[in-house]
Amino acid sequence: MCIGDMQNVFRANVPASKSLSNRWLVLQHLSGGAIQLNNLSTADDTRLLQTLLSSPTQPTHEVQTFHCDNAGTVARFLTAVLSVSKGSYIVTGSDRMQQRPIAPLVDALNSMGASITYTDRHGHFPISIVGRPLQGGMVDIDASQSSQFVSALMLIAPFLPKGLTINIVGSMVSEPYISMTADVLLQAGIAVQYSKNTIHIPNANPMCGAVGVEADWSSAAYLYNWVLLTGKPLYVAGLSLNSSQGDMVVADIYSRIGVDTTYINNGIMLQRSAVCTSSVAYNFIGCPDLVPAVVVACAALGIEGRFEGLDALPYKETDRIKVLALELDKLNIKTCCSHNLLYLPPRIGTMALDTPLCLSPHADHRMAMAFSAFLFLLGGITISNPLCVAKSFPNYWHELELYSGLKNGNF
Repeated sequence: MCIGDMQNVFRANVPASKSLSNRWLVLQHLSGGAIQLNNLSTADDTRLLQTLLSSPTQPTHEVQTFHCDNAGTVARFLTAVLSVSKGSYIVTGSDRMQQRPIAPLVDALNSMGASITYTDRHGHFPISIVGRPLQGGMVDIDASQSSQFVSALMLIAPFLPKGLTINIVGSMVSEPYISMTADVLLQAGIAVQYSKNTIHIPNANPMCGAVGVEADWSSAAYLYNWVLLTGKPLYVAGLSLNSSQGDMVVADIYSRIGVDTTYINNGIMLQRSAVCTSSVAYNFIGCPDLVPAVVVACAALGIEGRFEGLDALPYKETDRIKVLALELDKLNIKTCCSHNLLYLPPRIGTMALDTPLCLSPHADHRMAMAFSAFLFLLGGITISNPLCVAKSFPNYWHELELYSGLKNGNF
């Protein structure tokens, strides 16, 4: 499709990347505002991090409490930031956040001289922090549950007198997010050395200047499902082939299912292709946030799927493996699951509903957006707690309504 053919193509707006926004916000804060940020994400997580970072962290006689809701990036980045900020703090979150792991980051920071203790259950929020200067040097970190532990250390590393050498021990999930953090630091003028499982970041002052945050590839994943299920093309501005976002692999994944991605006019054009496949296999160890969209796409089309590398999914906003199995079962779509694998058998026949059905995302933004794909196929489907999408894509339902004509009675 050429640029001249785009006049009548729907133009979808996705938010700026919250992953990039949150990394830049931490650098901006630790550098004392030396970095000017443009086009920050409007996601709830980014707004929350902005608010919490703007809270005064000067030494006081009072303990300051930082409530991070269910925002894993916010809670883990703040844990590292506050460990080097003079004062006494409590970091806590929602009930679900208090079930998500934090021990690998706490262990790493404490081994560097930080003062962090658990106020309730070992290994989980809430935690108590007494901020103090840390020198840096060398630290080991377990990244088998979350790459955010590594990114949190990387973001404070330039501000430590000795810099930091990070040794990642054991297996690693979501490695592209670590590479994203390294890319942000490099853009800030910090000479990161990243080789295999070792990252060295020197003590350095970030650049002064302006940074624009690019559009979010993770959010775009759900728009692929719109095109796949309706055949109606759409255009998304601001997404780049040269992005540091690991979820850019969504273009490759959907090329196997039936959506072509064309880079054109500083954005992407999505069009349904002639690809017809009966089975898909993919390892999501580097891009676990794409799992809900892809699993639902295959379930909706009756495609057999074998999805591996799901190690991080039980530790997300909800246990996404369990929720996918539970909610798909309501549609009589059966799955076989383990802690790091989901198998989706091929469907025989068509989907149909005898009675109205409400799918629950379990307060997880990505699950809500994934389940919205069924709205294109079946009448009588509703999505509960639809506003949870504000965590990453506040205007999702508005964009879907403009694209499809579906009314908000469906969600």
